[in-house]
Amino acid sequence: MFTQSVSCYNISDKPVISRSLSKSNTSSWVEHTVSLHCYVSGSPPPVITWYNPASHVTSVPGGSVLTVTTRSEQDYGSYTCRAVNSVGSHEHVISVIQWTPPGKPESISMNRDPPERPVSTVTLRWSTPLWNGGLPPIDYKVEVGTVPVREGITSTLVVITGLKEDARYTVKIYARNIVGFGLPLTAEIRTRRGTPLVPHVNETQVTNQIVRITWDNPEDTQLLNTPSTREPVPAMRLRIGQRWLK
Repeated sequence: MFTQSVSCYNISDKPVISRSLSKSNTSSWVEHTVSLHCYVSGSPPPVITWYNPASHVTSVPGGSVLTVTTRSEQDYGSYTCRAVNSVGSHEHVISVIQWTPPGKPESISMNRDPPERPVSTVTLRWSTPLWNGGLPPIDYKVEVGTVPVREGITSTLVVITGLKEDARYTVKIYARNIVGFGLPLTAEIRTRRGTPLVPHVNETQVTNQIVRITWDNPEDTQLLNTPSTREPVPAMRLRIGQRWLK
């Protein structure tokens, strides 16, 4: 009778974290949740411990995924995944980068539109914010006085209509990225003056040598007694035929 002996060997491998499968960095913002992945192999199975930026130890069932909701400055920074078994240990660092709303847009200007464009219309231009919060703006929002708010503007130019002539308005322009709207750029603008209204002729008296004409100031003929935004007419001239009279 032959006896065969069998030898059993325990194969042990120190922990190895796959850097290609595990995240190296990610981005987040206030009240946003991110998942940090740490893929580990080894025998015996490693125990995984997470360390947050404040070096506090976080225990996670299963260990390979840590869920983080960023609420304060302390939640951003380096998170360390540490895998340990009886043979050795291995660490991997994942950076959580903070995104914020963008800064204020820059250098607003109001184009001097051609005379044929209505005085109730202005064209506004501005520059992108110097600080974008970590990623480019998605769009812009523009507020001009009581005119309806314009949102979803994807360029740095907008045409605003429905304004009063020769009036002052407060303009606010906001930039938005994935995090939200930033603080506004605030400026004051003034619309152009329109052409004077036509005077209303009340009475004409004609003699052999004298023509007597009276008229109302154009400002007195506005409908419904609405307040005028025009400045007083500096001067008027009268034309009879081809002849101008002061």
